[in-house]
Amino acid sequence: MDASHKVEVESLQTQLADLSLEPQNHKTKFGSLAGQKARLIFEEDQLQSKLEDHILQHQIWHTIFYLQPPPPQGSLTTASLP
Repeated sequence: MDASHKVEVESLQTQLADLSLEPQNHKTKFGSLAGQKARLIFEEDQLQSKLEDHILQHQIWHTIFYLQPPPPQGSLTTASLP
C-alpha cells in the first residue's frame, strides 16, 4: 500500500468514525429538545394557573366591592363602573 492509499484509507476511517457518532449526537440532541419541551409545558401550566388565579381574584374583587358579578370579558369600560 503506497502513501496515497494509506492517507485515503485513514480519511475513510475518520469519516466512518464520524458517521458512527451521528446517531448518538442526534439522540443527545433529541433528549435535550424533549427536556426543553417538558420545561415549556410545565411553565405554560404554571402561567395558566396564575391566569386562572388572577381571574378568580378579579371576580372576588368585583363581588366584594361592587356586590355584583364582573362584566363580561372584553366589556370593561368606564361606563360599566358604578
